[in-house]
Amino acid sequence: ADARYARLADSSRESHWHIGQFVRCNARGPAQRRIMSGDRLTLSQILLLTAYAGGMSAGQLLFKMAANSYATADGGGVGRFLALSHNLYFLSAVVLYAGFALLWVWILSFTPLSRAYPFMALAFALTPLLAGSLFGETISLRLIIGLLLILAGLFFVSA
Repeated sequence: ADARYARLADSSRESHWHIGQFVRCNARGPAQRRIMSGDRLTLSQILLLTAYAGGMSAGQLLFKMAANSYATADGGGVGRFLALSHNLYFLSAVVLYAGFALLWVWILSFTPLSRAYPFMALAFALTPLLAGSLFGETISLRLIIGLLLILAGLFFVSA
């Protein structure tokens, strides 16, 4: 591992170094280097990243449901806090996030982080829309314009 980082540090001083070299340096084997150094994501990568963003949105909705039931729980601050440990929405969100953390690590094993992370923007766009439809939260024109700009940015980065 130290040799790999030393090689990376040495290569960063050379005039012909480029960003893709870091990915190829850390990828294992020719097939992995080919997959991770490509400029375009495959359809399966896009679908997985979209599903990941959807799962993160679902987790946020579960946290909101847990918060709604937390707000109506009886007792003082400590009693209400302990009630979260029995809250099915909260526990489901934690389990979902743990599962999606494992999925994220697996996705990153064959997708460069710089290409995968912009898909988190889908969760930023999807969550407010779902919150508006499920919880009656206000969806203003300004929010819609902001969400469209987020999606345009995602398209620009991933295209």
